[in-house]
Amino acid sequence: MWWAASAPPTRPGDPTLREEPYEATSEDASFLPAQVLQAPVFKYPVVLRGAGIEGRTLLQFVIDTAGRVEPRSVKVLETTHAAFAESAREGILEARFEPAHVGKRAVRQLTRVPVRFALQQATAG
Repeated sequence: MWWAASAPPTRPGDPTLREEPYEATSEDASFLPAQVLQAPVFKYPVVLRGAGIEGRTLLQFVIDTAGRVEPRSVKVLETTHAAFAESAREGILEARFEPAHVGKRAVRQLTRVPVRFALQQATAG
């Protein structure tokens, strides 16, 4: 999973504040990525479930400093079906996070998350 954070500078030209995203592998040891507080629930599209179709969607979105997904930031980078993309987009908006931090300051975080839609197989007992 790829994580990054972005915080706009409050004073132009201040070299201690960065405009570009922080990456989890950043040399900045004070960066702590966002943590899930309330996991999203992704609804399996009824038509695709009935047809036995499985798939995945790759989402990219920004988690704001309050721990919510910014609705306008949600992008579908890849998907195997438009109905999976719509379900993933709707579901991720319900998630809640402890926001990312740089030191004690909450920062926005750009995140990519894969969402897999799989049918559960019944096992013979």
